[in-house]
Amino acid sequence: MIVPGQYPMLTDTNYSLWAAKMKVLMKPLRVWSAIEGSGEYDQAADEGAFAALSQSVPDHVMLQVAECDTAREAWEMIRCARLSDDRVRKAHERQLKRQFDRLDMADGETILEFAKKIIPLVSEIRSLGVKLEDEAVVERHFSVVLGRFIDIVNTIEQWDDVSAMNVQEAIGRLTAIGAEPARSSSQWRR
Repeated sequence: MIVPGQYPMLTDTNYSLWAAKMKVLMKPLRVWSAIEGSGEYDQAADEGAFAALSQSVPDHVMLQVAECDTAREAWEMIRCARLSDDRVRKAHERQLKRQFDRLDMADGETILEFAKKIIPLVSEIRSLGVKLEDEAVVERHFSVVLGRFIDIVNTIEQWDDVSAMNVQEAIGRLTAIGAEPARSSSQWRR
């Protein structure tokens, strides 16, 4: 029998990969059958599967798993909890991405004021594990600037490699070249 040196640890974001790795590790140990529930109940397989689960979940999950009677029941409890968490996370991710896509610069808003809206939003999106490239953020920032900043954006795009520019650099260049105090909406046109 093969005994793994270490089981993968379940986290808040890795359920699918964790489940696949656990299946691969539990099959040669001949305990995966307890999770699948195929055939007759095998106490040794159930205990082995339970032991594997206990080594691969964080303590707070283990406290919940310990209440289960079988390894299969424990697996289902973990699966249901993680898939539910994953759906909530994905819904939140989609909501933030829509907010990012709709983000606009208000009349009279300065580059720095707009940056204070976009940077925290991008950080929150990235904290969910979404890959949001700097180039996409810079492009979004440049595409929503008010008319008074268009010439500055055009100059930056002509003389700099925007694809290699990070968000802070883009904001710095916009403010260095053309930072203006906030104006009333009647003083500026888009």
